[in-house]
Amino acid sequence: HDVIDDQIDVVTRGLLGLTVACARCHDHKYDAVPTKDYYSLYAIFASSRKPFHFPLIGTPDETQEYLKYRKELQRLDATRVAETREQHEVMRGRLRMQVGRYLAEIARGTPEQDLATIFLSYRTDDIRPYIIHAWRTYIDGLSDDDPVFGPWRRLARLDAEGFTEKCSEMVAALVKENGDPKTWANMKDLAADPPRWNPRLLDALSAKKPSSLFEVADAYGALFAEVHQQWLEVLRDTSLEAVSKEAIVPDEAPEHVAVNSAVNRQLRNHLYAPGTPIMTSPEEAHKLLNRPIRDHLNRRKFAIQNLNRTSPGSPPRAMVLREDRQMDEFFVFRRGSPVDRGPRVKPRFLGVLSGGEAPIFPADARRLGLAHAIVDPANPLTRRVRVNWVWKHHFGKGLVRTPDDFGVRGRPPTHPELLDYLAVKFLEDGWSIKKLHRRILLTDVYRQGCIENAEYRRLDPENTLLWRMPRRRLELEALRDAMLAASGELDTAMGGRPFGELEDSKIFRRSVYGFVNRDIVSNFFGTFDGADPTTCTASRPETTVPQQTLFALNSEFIQDRAAALASCKDVAAAGTDAERVRLLYRRVFSREPESDELELALAYVHTPDGESSTLPWQRLAHALLAANEFVFVD
Repeated sequence: HDVIDDQIDVVTRGLLGLTVACARCHDHKYDAVPTKDYYSLYAIFASSRKPFHFPLIGTPDETQEYLKYRKELQRLDATRVAETREQHEVMRGRLRMQVGRYLAEIARGTPEQDLATIFLSYRTDDIRPYIIHAWRTYIDGLSDDDPVFGPWRRLARLDAEGFTEKCSEMVAALVKENGDPKTWANMKDLAADPPRWNPRLLDALSAKKPSSLFEVADAYGALFAEVHQQWLEVLRDTSLEAVSKEAIVPDEAPEHVAVNSAVNRQLRNHLYAPGTPIMTSPEEAHKLLNRPIRDHLNRRKFAIQNLNRTSPGSPPRAMVLREDRQMDEFFVFRRGSPVDRGPRVKPRFLGVLSGGEAPIFPADARRLGLAHAIVDPANPLTRRVRVNWVWKHHFGKGLVRTPDDFGVRGRPPTHPELLDYLAVKFLEDGWSIKKLHRRILLTDVYRQGCIENAEYRRLDPENTLLWRMPRRRLELEALRDAMLAASGELDTAMGGRPFGELEDSKIFRRSVYGFVNRDIVSNFFGTFDGADPTTCTASRPETTVPQQTLFALNSEFIQDRAAALASCKDVAAAGTDAERVRLLYRRVFSREPESDELELALAYVHTPDGESSTLPWQRLAHALLAANEFVFVD
């Protein structure tokens, strides 16, 4: 539930400027977003699954590296599939022996639990809440005429007082409805139709004489366990017939034929047939495994994921979701509790942006329907929100100061007509972000400098009217890339796999390809106000702390950049020291040095210190990279 809530929050705040996630537990207190609308979006995202193998992008060239990768992938995947299949079958076998325990939980009135929780410490004999729910749902879906569970449904409605007598009377009546036992007692007749009510079940109830539904569950459990064991024995014995020197004549093994009768098949259908509580999907079965087994299988998955990420022959893959074609039922969770279901909901868009009741998205295109609704020209928010994000990128603050909240509690736009104008042009330009950037960057307001004006400062201290260009500090990704660009090391290649730590001094790819671990945040992120990867962050905090300066002065990353900058080809090839200083200033600050700056730099590099002649140049480059002028954009 939290994953889906995060998806809803990112999409609605990031694209629509609405805090829809506030309606998870109750109707939004300020905006026209009822809880029903929240769970309509929930139904869209809950219907999608991440495939284990992402689809390839294009057709990979059959290079030696790719062939080696493919062979290793096939080996790892075959092992994973085989072990997973075996462990799932082991678990299903155990669940077939535990039917009585789960029916006892239902008889006991065990309340429904949150099935989205993945327990971390299942043991073999632990009760799985998902299986309780599956049996309860399965039995509720059967009729009172079911040969096996019809009696259960009828007995479940009996009062506790006089339960034994009432149960005996009901069983006697069902036995009478079955007619003459001679017509179905011959278990060796495989073609014989079973009676209306399963006779083995009626015999078990008659022998048990249960005094409560809980004891009825014991009778069912013992019968199903016996049926399962008999079937396993038959499978073993009939398998051995294939290697036996003497064939077994059916008449010599009446128990085999009896086990394969229609009466026993009625019982086995509830243990082995698709759609029964035991035959869970692979995804759910994986969650039900004992923790050591699940951890072992997860390591098999991680090995494949690591191969896809690190192998030189790994081809590019598309990050996709697969949508369930079958339309599940979804409900409002009262007060956010998944076990307290309210009205049913259908996958649809927000009513406040649809002019009333939004249309239901088709079962095979829920996310596509949501995408179309978000970019519908009739939707007044998406274009304005997107324009506001771009404006915030260039000016530090958006025209709407609360970029993720355009609702009642959000700040009104400082320039509403400008926001509307840019939104209209954005649509006319075919949603071209490049044209939007160009339209903003060519304006006089963007091209002005960060020049102070005392009178303007008095009239507009917050610079709401943009009488000067705001001075902005580079975010950590831009700061890293700018250092690599200044030193001539930045790798601008497009696409490819992510790399590890951003502060790794030996990786020169753009920061956009850096891998972000949501569980383990690097120190580099924390030092330079990186966004919290575990939540939707509209605006990063801006702090000034000693660790930032210490990083600039002492880190291996910046010292390596300074050394590369001082020794790069054009700087090292300069004819004079003065020209070398000018080249450093151009590469770092994109300007010529002032006369006093030039004199100071030359005096520094010409001061003898008894060390290498290149070290002063490296230190000068280091000082320029660590300067405020490099970190801040005017």
